[in-house]
Parts: sequence; C-alpha cells; structure tokens
Amino acid sequence: MESLIKNNPNTTRFLLLLTLFGILYMAGLHKPVVIDYDEGFYAEISREMFTQNEYLVPSLNGENNFEKPPMLYWGQMLGYSLFGINAFGARFVNALAGIALVLLIFLISQKPLGPKTSFRAAFILGSSIFFAYLSRIAMTDMLLTLFFTLCLYFAWKAVEQSSQNKSGTFYFWAACAFAGFAMLTKG
Repeated sequence: MESLIKNNPNTTRFLLLLTLFGILYMAGLHKPVVIDYDEGFYAEISREMFTQNEYLVPSLNGENNFEKPPMLYWGQMLGYSLFGINAFGARFVNALAGIALVLLIFLISQKPLGPKTSFRAAFILGSSIFFAYLSRIAMTDMLLTLFFTLCLYFAWKAVEQSSQNKSGTFYFWAACAFAGFAMLTKG
C-alpha cells in the first residue's frame, strides 16, 4: 500500500479528498437536530415508511403523500436501518452522495483537465459552503446532483464512443439509468 501511494500521486490525491471530505461531511452529522421544514418533512415520511415496512407508498401522519418520488426516502430508510431513527440516519445518504460527487469530479475531470486541475476542481467543489451545507442536510438536492452528474458523464462517454466509431450502447443505457434515478429523486 505504501509503495502504491508513493508511486501514484493520483492515489494520494484521491485518498486525501476521501479523508478530508469524509471527515467534513460525516463529523457531527447528527447535530443539530433536524431543523429545516423540508428536512423534517422528508425525515418523517421516511420514518413512517421505515416503521411500517412500506417501501412504495410514502405517507405522512398516516396519509399517503406523493409530493416527491421515493429515492430520498429509500436512502433515509437505509440510514435508519444502519444508524437508527435519528438525524444522522436521515442525513447519512446525502453525506455519502456529497463525498461521491467530490470523488467523481476528481476522477472524471482528469482526462480533459489533467490530474492537478481535477484535484483543484474537486477540492473547490467540496469546500464550497453551499455544497457542504447540502451534503449535511436531508434534502433531495445532493442525490439529484449525483445522479444527474453521472447521467451527463455517461451520455458524454456514449457520444465520445460513437464519434470514434465504437459502440456506446453501454454508456447510453447507463446514462438512461441515472436519468431515471434522478427522476426518482426529485420528480
């Protein structure tokens, strides 16, 4: 492992981003309690779905609620199953999505921008105040951004492959799948 890090600066940069933003987005995620109206709204719907073992029909105060599609609720239910029904469980999946986005930007921008600029781009994104804020609250925005970024990346790869007279079918279908996940996140 030590020789891998010494011989590959990209591995070092990747691990630095993972460590730095993993700590920044995960530390104290349970504080403060759920305070935003929408955050509480989503967390309560997920709590009801989780306690009732209901995976398809969201409900709030016992009544069906179809204001948003279920992707965030499913993620929060995963957090509840891992960490209990609390603010950390409700926010966990968004923090993971934020970390994944920082790492994704680092990885996919290396070819067009180079390794140093891609590291800087990922660092600037991850340290942006609003991005960090959205990574630490239970809202739909971070998951939507992750899935939409993946959709655009795979669509770009599909076009790139077909322009080189190669089959871009896999990339096209991956872009379609992530577009569907984005739709299941925000509607």
